[in-house]
Amino acid sequence: PFACFFTCMAEAKQPKTKETIKDIKSYQKAVLELFPGLRPFDIGIFAGKLDYEKCSFFTRLVIRLIMKRNNLEQGDYRNWTAIDTWLYRIQRKIII
Repeated sequence: PFACFFTCMAEAKQPKTKETIKDIKSYQKAVLELFPGLRPFDIGIFAGKLDYEKCSFFTRLVIRLIMKRNNLEQGDYRNWTAIDTWLYRIQRKIII
């Protein structure tokens, strides 16, 4: 069994708009295209943590523009409860 997850800062945006959902789906499609021969039985999508100080100058510039477009600031948007719940569900599917 193959499952995967990815982080997507658009996932942090609340409430989710149609545009946000469209962005998330396009990122999911891009991730799946990285592994054309594999089809996951589940995909976790989680907001991440963004610290501009850990980014190169160019990356920082690009990400600041994206974050501004989404009305988000740098920070830790990880939802550990959602991540743990997803991992538990995945574990149950693999073991059973």
